[in-house]
Amino acid sequence: PGFTNHGYVTAVASAREQRFPVWPFGAFLAEAQAREMSEYQLLRHDARAGVSEGLKGSVRLLDGDDEYRLSSYYLSDPSLRRAYSAHTNKPRYLTSHLYLTLGDLKPMQRRSVTIHHVLSGHPTAMKIISDDLFCWSVFQQLRQLDFNGHLWVRAEGNVLVDPVPMIESDLAQLDSLGGAAVIVVTNRDHEREAAAFRERTGARIVAHESDAPLLECAVDDKVADGDEIVPGLIAVHMGAGGKSPGEIALHWPDRGVVLAGDLVVGAPVGRLSLLMDDKLEDPPAAALACRKLLALDFDTMLVGDGHSIVVGAREQLLRCLEARADIYINRVNVADVEWTPRRDRDGYHCDSREIDALIGARRLGYRLIRLPPGQSTCPFHLHHKTEELFVVTEGECTLRTDRGEWSVRVGDYIALPPGPTGVHKFSNESSADCVLLAVGEQLDDEVCEYPDSDKVNVLTLPGDHIFRRPDAVGYWDGE
Repeated sequence: PGFTNHGYVTAVASAREQRFPVWPFGAFLAEAQAREMSEYQLLRHDARAGVSEGLKGSVRLLDGDDEYRLSSYYLSDPSLRRAYSAHTNKPRYLTSHLYLTLGDLKPMQRRSVTIHHVLSGHPTAMKIISDDLFCWSVFQQLRQLDFNGHLWVRAEGNVLVDPVPMIESDLAQLDSLGGAAVIVVTNRDHEREAAAFRERTGARIVAHESDAPLLECAVDDKVADGDEIVPGLIAVHMGAGGKSPGEIALHWPDRGVVLAGDLVVGAPVGRLSLLMDDKLEDPPAAALACRKLLALDFDTMLVGDGHSIVVGAREQLLRCLEARADIYINRVNVADVEWTPRRDRDGYHCDSREIDALIGARRLGYRLIRLPPGQSTCPFHLHHKTEELFVVTEGECTLRTDRGEWSVRVGDYIALPPGPTGVHKFSNESSADCVLLAVGEQLDDEVCEYPDSDKVNVLTLPGDHIFRRPDAVGYWDGE
C-alpha cells in the first residue's frame, strides 16, 4: 500500500524504536521526497524477532498547538516472528497500521491476534503549506485520492481554489481568516462547492473564458492565458487535448509555486502523473501541453487531486512526461517555441526562444536570442564558473572581447571559457536582425563580473546580490 502524511507527521514509534525526521526536514513527507521514496517505505520499521507483548505502533501529528496521537498495541501471540508498522494521516483522521508475520503456520491453520487502537488529541485545522497558503481535503473512495481545496490568505482579499466541502472547524477557521474575495475554478470538473462558498463569503467566481459557459454557477470574471487573476497570481491556460477546454493552472512567480487543476495528479505518493488517457480528448496533445508548466520557474506543485509535492516538483513532472511512450518530450521544433521579450532597456532590447526547460535539460541551458539592429545582448561580462558556446544562425553582429572587437556571421561558433578570457558582449551594428544560439552550463555556484562598471554578481545567493568591487571589506570587518 502507499499513502501520504500530507507533510504533518513529525514522530512515529514502531516496536521498540522512536523515529523522527532527520535534519533539516521538519516532517516525514519532505524527507521521503528528498530520498525519492514513499512515506510507506520511509516509515516502515522491522521489529526484532521474538517481540510479542508490548509491541506497538504509534503516530503523532503536530500542527502548532494541535495534536493527534494514534497507537496500535499488539496484545497476545507468542509466535510473532516479525512485524512492522506504517503510518499516515488523512484529512481529519489518522491511521496506524500494524503488520504481523506469524511463524509455523500450516495450510488452513488459523491464528487469532488482538490489536488495540487508541486515539487521543483534538482536531487539527486546515493543513498549512506556508504562512498564507492552506489546504483541506476530502477522500474520494472510487479513485483512492484526496480531492483538495486551497486557500491563499491576502490582505486585499483571500482566494479560494477549487473548494471542496469543509467541516465545521475548517469553516470557522476560514471565517476567522477573513472569508474569501475570489474563488478560482480551474476547470469545469472542479466547480465543486464554489456556489456554496460564494453564498457564504460573497466572493466573485473566476474561470477561464472557455469553461465559463460550462459551469452550473454563474462566473463573475473570465480570464485568458497569462492574465493576472489577482496581483501575484497568473492564469496558465493548458490548451487543447485535456478533459476541459478551459483548464488553467495557477502560477505564483515570486514563490516558485504552481497549482495544477485536473490534468496533473499527485499520484502515486511523491510522484506526479497525468489524468487517465480515457478521460482526455487527445492524450499526446495534453501531455505536450505540460510544456507550458515546464517553462515556468517552480519547485512546488500543489494539485487539485492527490498529493502535492513541496520540493522537486518540476523534476517529477519531467519524469512523468519522459515515461510516456506516446510523446518524446526531449525534442521540440524551434518553430513551436514563441519569441518572448528578454530585456526591456534601451540598448538591450532583444527576444529569446527558451528551449532548455521545454525538453528536459538538466545541466545545460540553451536559447535562441534575436538581436535587433542597434541592440546588445547584455553588458560586457564574464562568468567564473560557466562555459558558454554561441553560434550565429542568422545575420551578423559584433563580438567585444578582451582581445578587441570581432565581426561574427552565420556559421561562426564562439567558445567562451570561464574566467577573464571569456569576457564578452554581443552588439548588432548591422541593419538586420541577428540570431544567436546560446548554450551554457547551469550552475548554482556562479559568480559574474562586469568590468565596465566594476560590479560582481553573486548568483549563488537568492535574489539580487550585486556589489561594486571597491565596496569590498576585510575578513574581520564587523566581527
